[in-house]
Amino acid sequence: MRQKIGSIALVLWFVTAGIFGYFFVRGWTRESTDRRTAIRLAPAERDLVLGEMRQMLHSVHNLVTGLSARDSKIMEQAARASGMAMAADVNPVFMAKLPLEFKQPRHERAPRFRRACG
Repeated sequence: MRQKIGSIALVLWFVTAGIFGYFFVRGWTRESTDRRTAIRLAPAERDLVLGEMRQMLHSVHNLVTGLSARDSKIMEQAARASGMAMAADVNPVFMAKLPLEFKQPRHERAPRFRRACG
């Protein structure tokens, strides 16, 4: 009897871990009519993503401005504005909705900005 319960518990654990892994990698997405990946977000989450995209564009603009002016202080400020501090307060449930491809650049961009300002 104990062995049967243990086996059932182990199977349920693997199923749960598999489902979690699937949604962690795939996110909560669907294919849109133009074959892009559409991420299903609540309106507040959508506003958060759009705000972050605007911040990234502003940082890239400042980085290019700093490069053209050869001003490392402007480039450093641009890198800090889009670093990991920007992502520190994001809800983990929101992060789980994003596909893996969307999560990776978020964690890789800060070191690249720092190297650029280096």
